[in-house]
Amino acid sequence: LPIGEVTNNVIYQLFYAAGYMFTFMLPVLFLRRFLRNSGCAVQPMSLSPRLSPMLVPIVFAGVTICFSMAQINTAIVDLFGYSDFMSDMMGESMATMAPYEVVLNFIVISVVPAFCEEFLFRGAILANCRPFGRTNAIIISAVLFALMHQNAGQLLYTFAAGIVLGLIYEYTGSIWNCTILHLLNN
Repeated sequence: LPIGEVTNNVIYQLFYAAGYMFTFMLPVLFLRRFLRNSGCAVQPMSLSPRLSPMLVPIVFAGVTICFSMAQINTAIVDLFGYSDFMSDMMGESMATMAPYEVVLNFIVISVVPAFCEEFLFRGAILANCRPFGRTNAIIISAVLFALMHQNAGQLLYTFAAGIVLGLIYEYTGSIWNCTILHLLNN
C-alpha cells in the first residue's frame, strides 16, 4: 500500500476507536450525573485492580460458555438462512491484512470494545441496577448488552456472554476480570 493509504487507514482506525470510546463512555458519565441529580444513590463501579486468583479457570470457562453459545446461536440462525447474509458482511480475512492492520484491528475490535462495553454494561448499568437484586441486575445488563449489538445473528450469544460477564463481575468484584475475558473473547 502507498504511504498515504497507510496513513489514512491508521488515522481512520484511531478516530474510529476514539469515537467508539466516546460513544460508550459518555453514557457512563450521563448515567452517573442523572442518578445524582435525581437523588438516587450512585453505586460505585468496582475498579479494584485485583485480578482473581481464579482468573485462568474463569476465562477458560467463560470463553467455553461463550463459544458454545455462539455455536448454538449459529445453528439457530442457519435455520433461517441468516448466516449467508452474515458471511457476506464479513470483511477481508486477517491473512490478507498488512501487519499494521492486524494490530489496528486488534485495538479497534478487541481492546477498545472490551474496555468501553465493560465500563458501561457491568460498571455503570449492572452496578446501578443492584438495588433491584443482583440477579435482576445481571439480567438487565445482559439484555441491554445483547440489544446494543443490534444483530439478530448474535442476540442469544451476546445475551449469554452478558450473563457470564455479569457473573464474573459479581463473583470477582473487579471490572478488570470481565474486561480481560471480553478482550480474549473478541
